[in-house]
Amino acid sequence: MGDEWCTKVMFHYRWHREVDQAYSSRQIISDNTPGLRGEALIAAAQAITDRQVGRMPLVGCTEQNAPVIEGSYLELLDLLDSFATRDEFLFGTRPSLGDFGLFGQLKTLSEDHTPMLLMRDRTPSVYDWVRQLDDASGIDGEWHDFNQLRPAVTDLLAFTPRYYLSFTAANAQAYASSTQVETTINGMPYAQAPFKYQVKCLDRLKKRLADRTETHLFDLLEETGCLPYLT
Repeated sequence: MGDEWCTKVMFHYRWHREVDQAYSSRQIISDNTPGLRGEALIAAAQAITDRQVGRMPLVGCTEQNAPVIEGSYLELLDLLDSFATRDEFLFGTRPSLGDFGLFGQLKTLSEDHTPMLLMRDRTPSVYDWVRQLDDASGIDGEWHDFNQLRPAVTDLLAFTPRYYLSFTAANAQAYASSTQVETTINGMPYAQAPFKYQVKCLDRLKKRLADRTETHLFDLLEETGCLPYLT
């Protein structure tokens, strides 16, 4: 979810508004070609803006889908804000693959113009958490037992079927029938062309769960609404 749904969030905020297009395109070109300046930099920034804006519908970043995507970003920030401190992570006092899956997109969101302002103003603790997770070397914490799971884990699991899993299910169905994805996500309409890679992602999740037998895991997935999408 962190690496797939949050990619839509990152891509939306990076290219949806003109102020973000200007900031992001210049930053990308400056990083990739540090010596470029003046008119050459402006032209290169415009070229990458045109390319990326043209790709927005491919990943579902359309005007119609904007309320869904932006709403999910604010909700995710609030969920992370419930626990985020320098030494606290999803599954204990050391970072997990789940934390890093979120970090990959949140790092960009914490640096780009509009989403950075939203993160810093709405949830400064999350902004600090992302910035500090950028260097997690030396953190030697402990994992929580299953019965010690943070409420944020349950909340994020409940967040996942509302956004990511409902999308991937609709995407898989649309891909199989060669039709447009037309669905409702968190009570709002959502549409895009089907995406083959996310069919593969959903299939992998189902196969991974099929190998598990822990009753408490299935109970938690049932409680949070994930299980119907994964079996």
